[in-house]
Amino acid sequence: MTWLPASDAANSAPTGRIPSEQVLMRQYGVAKVTARLAVSRLREQRWVVTVPHRGTYVCDPTRWPVSP
Repeated sequence: MTWLPASDAANSAPTGRIPSEQVLMRQYGVAKVTARLAVSRLREQRWVVTVPHRGTYVCDPTRWPVSP
């Protein structure tokens, strides 16, 4: 299951900001809970980090998860 389309991942430079939940909702026609869950899953897997009142950013590549 893809939580963030590959095109968004490719367009988000390392340490770049990802779209807000509101933008994801409009862009992909999903409910707020779905957008929030997608970002939460990315955060749990350590692909992104959320800074309160600032946004969610792609983690530095040195912190990306290692594939098995």
